[in-house]
Amino acid sequence: MTISGDGLWPGLAAVVWAAGALSCVVASAWLMALPRRYGSARPALAVALAFTGAWALAGALNGVHSVSAGLLDSARNFGWLFALYRLFAIDGRHATMAPVRPMLLTLAFVELLKAAAVAMLAVAATTVIDPIGFHTAASLGLLVAI
Repeated sequence: MTISGDGLWPGLAAVVWAAGALSCVVASAWLMALPRRYGSARPALAVALAFTGAWALAGALNGVHSVSAGLLDSARNFGWLFALYRLFAIDGRHATMAPVRPMLLTLAFVELLKAAAVAMLAVAATTVIDPIGFHTAASLGLLVAI
């Protein structure tokens, strides 16, 4: 058993990512089967779970640093931002908490910038722009995560 890049770990990682993808799809379907759960946020949560599953599947099939995984990462984050907003809207807190909407819109804009950086990296993949683009996309992703 070896721990090199060609050994056990890449295959194990792909299996774990695929299991995560399957778990998200099952959770999304289960959530849609519960009509009274989470009120009006239920469809947004199910879509966010489905995007998370698609992102995990892309990570399993193409690798975590692939263009498809990067773009689906942005779609996943958009889905979770919208789901978060819908959770605030269930009991009307989105109306009483004025900073919620601008904060989520700002995070969505930063995520849009990250998706553009990932797309530009895919188009202009050279040795000069790769490190700069990767660091830019990673920094924008950290802004959304934090």
